[in-house]
Amino acid sequence: MPEQLPDHSHCVVCDAALPADKKFCSETCESEFNQAAKKTRRRNNLFIAVVIVISIIIGTLSLFL
Repeated sequence: MPEQLPDHSHCVVCDAALPADKKFCSETCESEFNQAAKKTRRRNNLFIAVVIVISIIIGTLSLFL
């Protein structure tokens, strides 16, 4: 029968084993995660802005046709 592992989790960046109550193994991994999350939010906000601008342009053009 396999041996039971103690409760643990894994670092969301590098997948290192951690105590169950932690998300990151180091400040470096936490910083890396936060930078990637910030970049993703910025990209998503830019995409939403572009969609809104295109929608406004299409709506405005449809008034003149």
